[in-house]
Amino acid sequence: MEQLKAAIETDADNTLRDDLLTFLAQTSSNTLDEPFFNKLARYLAECLDMDFVCIDRLEGDGLTATTVAVWCDGHFEDNVSYALKDTPCGDVVGNAVCCFPAMVCQLFPHDQVLVDLRAESYIGVTLWSYTGKPIGLIAVISRKPLTDRAKAESVMKIVAVRAAGEIERLDAEEALMKSESKYRQLFQNQPSAYALHEIIVDADGEPFDYRFLEINSAFEALTGLKAIDVIGKTQSEILPDNEQHWVQTYGQVALTGNNIEFENFSGLNNGYYHVIAYSPEPFKFATIFNDITERKRSENELRIAKAAAESANTAKSQFLANMSHEIRTPMNGIIAISQLLQMTELNDEQKEYTDLLRTSGKNLLQLISDILDLSRIEAGSVELETTDFDLSDEMTATAGIFSQLARVKGVELNLQINPDVPLRLTGDPLRLRQIITNLIGNAIKFTKEGTISLRISKDSENEQQTTLRFTVRDSGIGIAQGTIGHIFEAFTQADNSTSLNYGGTGLGLTIARHLAELMGGSVGVESIEGQGSEFWFTAVLQKQTDTRDVRTTETLVQAGIKNTTNIRILLVEDDEANQVAFSRLLFKSSHLVDIAANGREALKLLEEKDYDIVLMDCRMPLMDGYEATAAIRDPGSKVRNHAIPVIGLTAAAMREDRKKCLDAGMDDYLAKPIDYPILVASLEKLIT
Repeated sequence: MEQLKAAIETDADNTLRDDLLTFLAQTSSNTLDEPFFNKLARYLAECLDMDFVCIDRLEGDGLTATTVAVWCDGHFEDNVSYALKDTPCGDVVGNAVCCFPAMVCQLFPHDQVLVDLRAESYIGVTLWSYTGKPIGLIAVISRKPLTDRAKAESVMKIVAVRAAGEIERLDAEEALMKSESKYRQLFQNQPSAYALHEIIVDADGEPFDYRFLEINSAFEALTGLKAIDVIGKTQSEILPDNEQHWVQTYGQVALTGNNIEFENFSGLNNGYYHVIAYSPEPFKFATIFNDITERKRSENELRIAKAAAESANTAKSQFLANMSHEIRTPMNGIIAISQLLQMTELNDEQKEYTDLLRTSGKNLLQLISDILDLSRIEAGSVELETTDFDLSDEMTATAGIFSQLARVKGVELNLQINPDVPLRLTGDPLRLRQIITNLIGNAIKFTKEGTISLRISKDSENEQQTTLRFTVRDSGIGIAQGTIGHIFEAFTQADNSTSLNYGGTGLGLTIARHLAELMGGSVGVESIEGQGSEFWFTAVLQKQTDTRDVRTTETLVQAGIKNTTNIRILLVEDDEANQVAFSRLLFKSSHLVDIAANGREALKLLEEKDYDIVLMDCRMPLMDGYEATAAIRDPGSKVRNHAIPVIGLTAAAMREDRKKCLDAGMDDYLAKPIDYPILVASLEKLIT
């Protein structure tokens, strides 16, 4: 407006100034009867006696213009876009005023508009934005030469100021409309359901209802509520059965501005929603809904499938535990009786038969143990123990087990521990020895002559732990290259002839791989058929912070053995073969043995007699070993010695079975079949 006043005061006489002020004051951009630019075009045509008036907006390229109002010979024409090149309007852009008082048609022969109008004179003025950028122009054309150039230029410069402001307003409105249109499209087309509400509060400022202000199409599809039915209405009108606490919940969002997020079941479509609620402005809240019914259904199906899998695993574990018990119980009798036979006077043929019988029993027992181990590993139920041990003691003991067997075959067995390997470690020595036992056992089985070596080296180390590499190298039959990639898979051996010639099921290496991975390591093999093999595995072990002497449980057991005789033993066992085998073996060691067939008989004998120790089978009819042990430990029971040592005997070989025995109050645990020397060692450890 200041620019307009300045232009009027400078370039117009008083009459013209008053006329322009009156026109501009009475011409509003918001009038409904006629657009501002149409009024301006008519005014200029009448004021300056012109035949043609054109008001244009410049396009972004600066090379074209689009008309917003065109006055021609007393009427308005349609708006069009045109190129500025070769037209007088092209000369206008960038100049305050451009005037051709005569012969304009001859000056611009390629301007078809000028030709069609038989134009003689032309005046144009640039419309400038407030930042000084050309945004439009006004051009007036007459078929007569211009007689009052000063008046025409003055009027044009004055109206240009107002027209420029209107062009900017028009640009802003269109930009806003485009933005709103874009927002509306995004709002309506977004996949999430969206709704805007206004909270309604009572006289105390407490929310008691809310009104729907806006919803998108996704909201309609998700809830079944249509915009035409809900906009402007309250939730109590639309959802009269809706729980009132939602009004309070959303009300706090609208009044405090705190966002909330939750999942909820809705009866509108019997589905689950994920909801985010926030406040875009005071007393309003917006909700964004996503349908998560399928996800919930999948989660529920997964939960059911997981429960079924866990149930199947439990059933499988229970089945294996039962089968293990049922098989190990008679196996205990077979192996124990074979030991008894070996203690008698035998001729060479009989001795050969008993040796074969015992060896076959042990092989069958190993097969049972391998299948059980593999099943538990695959079910994810194997847990490593954490025990302090001396690596040198463990490896020496493990190698010592095979030394005699290697000598019988004429094979040399070597053990080498590199000097930089830490010896005082914490981990699961039992599982460590199990892997090495598998590898050395295979090496001896497949090596007829030569050397087998166990080498232990250090891969890496930090302050807390070390990664060790255990390598077993042999000079045996080797492995074919076509098989070596599958050697660690279950039931895989080098070829079919391997199992025929050497025996075995191919489970040992699979178990070794799983156990190594449980210890944070891996396994591998290199082999040349006919020249030998090199198996290795790595394990991550903790280093001990206490460097005092460490001895394993086995070492402590061996240290406690004494030649104790005449131990008074109560054997609680329901299997007749095991009764005979255990009692005879113990009798040969000069021990005194009474037999009870179940827990009830055992308690009765313990009430009547004094014993030094109880060998308690865990699974028996009428009363099992766990119940009987609990009764022995009960101070209220009638047994004579509540502290009597109890050794659990069970054919269930799971680690949790050992814990179950100890939790029941037993002092030790032996898994069937039981080697006689181990039984004697356990007896004498507890007695001494």
